[in-house]
Amino acid sequence: MTDLTHLFKIGENIKYVVNDFDEKKIYDGTVKEVAADHVLVDIPEISDHMWFEEGMNLDMLYSAYNFTEK
Repeated sequence: MTDLTHLFKIGENIKYVVNDFDEKKIYDGTVKEVAADHVLVDIPEISDHMWFEEGMNLDMLYSAYNFTEK
């Protein structure tokens, strides 16, 4: 298991990417909490308490500085 404290920092801007069948949605958010096994993110359009963890939905979370939209 990856130690998520090495991947994300509190206050970091992120992108949450959702692929809904034939449509991709991208939401902006901010990391609120980082633990070894999970990340809590504030995504204003969805929730202020989104939980991400490896093997569940972490693959949908990207650091904003490392993301380009096309």
